[in-house]
Amino acid sequence: MATPSPHDLASSVLVRLPRELRDSVYAYLWDQDILSTLDYPSLLISRAEPCRSTTDDEGNAICLCDTPASIPPFAQAVFVGYTFATEAVTWLYDNYEGFVLGDPREVMRFFTQDVFHIGVTPMGFPLRRLTLALHLGHPSANEYKDALAFRFAPLLRVETRVGARLHVRFESRAEDSRGHRHLFHAAMLMQALDSVVKEIKQRGIEVSMDFKHLLTGIMDVGHMLGPATYAHWVEFLRTEYAVALRRAAEDDVQLQFVDQRVRAMERVFAAGSAPDMPVAASRRAWVGGR
Repeated sequence: MATPSPHDLASSVLVRLPRELRDSVYAYLWDQDILSTLDYPSLLISRAEPCRSTTDDEGNAICLCDTPASIPPFAQAVFVGYTFATEAVTWLYDNYEGFVLGDPREVMRFFTQDVFHIGVTPMGFPLRRLTLALHLGHPSANEYKDALAFRFAPLLRVETRVGARLHVRFESRAEDSRGHRHLFHAAMLMQALDSVVKEIKQRGIEVSMDFKHLLTGIMDVGHMLGPATYAHWVEFLRTEYAVALRRAAEDDVQLQFVDQRVRAMERVFAAGSAPDMPVAASRRAWVGGR
C-alpha cells in the first residue's frame, strides 16, 4: 500500500473533521519546536511579493517560489493544498502570542505582509500579543526617535480583542559598563512614544515596557512613561536602578561601584546627553524641567 502524500492526508483531515477539531490539529502542528525556528522577522525581509505561482482546480494561487526552511510544510499550499495551509496560518495568527519584532520599521510589514504567500496577513485578525524588542545599540537606533510614533501607527488601526497586549523591551546588549547609559536613550524614546501609546491604550490594548541590560537584568520602566521629569528620573536612578544594580552584583567589588554608577547616570541625565549614545538633547527636553 502506497504511503499517503501530505496533500492526501490534509484532504482527509478537511473531509473527516469539523473545524473545531481541525483547529486542535493545527495547535498540535504549531508546536514549540516549529515556532522557535520560524524566525518571523527574517521572513518579513525574505518573503517579498509577488511570487511565482500556479492555480489549483478552484482558482486559488499556489506559491511555487523557493520557501525558507523555517516555514513548515503544513503551511505551504504546494504540499497540503490551499485550504489546509490557509487554516493552519489562520490558527497561528488568531492564537499565537509569541511574535517578536526587532525594529519599529517592521511593525507595518508585520501586519500587512503575506509571508506565507497564501493571501492571509495578521491585519485580518484581532491583536492578541506583540513584542517589540528595540536594540539600543543597533546602528539604526538613532533613527528610532523621530519616526517612532509613526512606526507604531498601525496599532491604531488593527482590530483588538479583550486582553490584547503590546510589550516594548528596550534592550542594551553592550557588555561593557558604558552600556547602561542606554537607559538614557530608552528614556528619550519613551518620551517620543508617549502620545501614541496613550492612543493605543485608549483602544483597549495593554502596554508594558521594560529595560534589559547585563548590569541590571530586566527592569520595569512602563510607569516612567508620560510626563517623567528630570527629577522623576533621578529618583528612579537612586531607588529602582540602584536596587537592580545591587541585585545583579556578583561580589563585593561590584557592590562598591553601585553608587558610583548611579551618580554617573545622574550626570548623564543632567547633561541631557550620553557620549556613547546617538541621541543628544538638552535638559529642556525633559517635561517640567529639573
